[in-house]
Amino acid sequence: MGFKNVCLSCKRVESLGTDPSQFRTGHCPQCSAQMFFVNHKFRPPKATDEKSWAVAAYLISHGFSYYTIRDEQGLAVAYPTTLADAEKFVAKYAAQRSQQIARRKHDLEKQIADLRQRTQNDSRDRLICDLNEQLLRLTQSATVP
Repeated sequence: MGFKNVCLSCKRVESLGTDPSQFRTGHCPQCSAQMFFVNHKFRPPKATDEKSWAVAAYLISHGFSYYTIRDEQGLAVAYPTTLADAEKFVAKYAAQRSQQIARRKHDLEKQIADLRQRTQNDSRDRLICDLNEQLLRLTQSATVP
């Protein structure tokens, strides 16, 4: 269990655990393609399951990195398992996901600005660095590969 980096090209998955200081982004050590940070709820399919990987790639490339999405009643929505359902899912929840990303980016930027106004020390600098990494991952999760 834990957050993951996923390579959509070679289907490599790296478990990052739950310690935010260990989270990183970058390129796949196996094929050098961009890796994507996804939520711990993502359950990677077997490498041979091409259909499930196509669904995962479609969702991740459209900014859905397996964070909770809610319906009109506020209930968590299950992520789709077919490409046709994934296309409908993205069309239906894209605005909600964009709003979530925008809110989170704003919160991170505000935290960083508040920290920069405080007295400089190693702990503050590490926290700013961690928040900047989160901001980078969030930006990457919202872009199409």
